[in-house]
Amino acid sequence: EATQQWAPNTEMFYKKFSPEYTYGEGPRRLRNLYFVYLFILRAIEKVCCWGYEGCRRE
Repeated sequence: EATQQWAPNTEMFYKKFSPEYTYGEGPRRLRNLYFVYLFILRAIEKVCCWGYEGCRRE
């Protein structure tokens, strides 16, 4: 019986983000991914602050 384990998949990471595999598009993809991550994180923070008296946003 095989057990499933979570581990970093470096091969997949290189194939999706390395400039050699993506014809130079990898760094742009990472920047876009980071932007979306920050955008969603900020939206979640705003939603969580609704109705909370001690929210740090004014």
